[in-house]
Amino acid sequence: TQFVEEQTGYISYVIERVTRSNAATVEAEPKAVDAWVEDVIAKAGPRQAMLTNCTPSYYNYEGTKAQRFSLLNELHGDGPMPYFKKLRDLREAGELRGLSLS
Repeated sequence: TQFVEEQTGYISYVIERVTRSNAATVEAEPKAVDAWVEDVIAKAGPRQAMLTNCTPSYYNYEGTKAQRFSLLNELHGDGPMPYFKKLRDLREAGELRGLSLS
């Protein structure tokens, strides 16, 4: 699917850049992780509302109110196309913004 293709394109880019730099490790910078999580949580409202009101299923813990829908498992709230653009923009910038190599 396009989702897998877009993500593997970005992952391949990161691997290639890390390999070229001879780094032993690559890690997400804490500020970048925090910014991503804040962005995902800020945009989670519509999907969270849908999960609360949809037919009981795997995705909403079979409709039980006891289970809180994990905001950390949310999708990017802007939808797939803006998410894909974000990945492409990161590659095209030619840098590894938000990642630390060592």
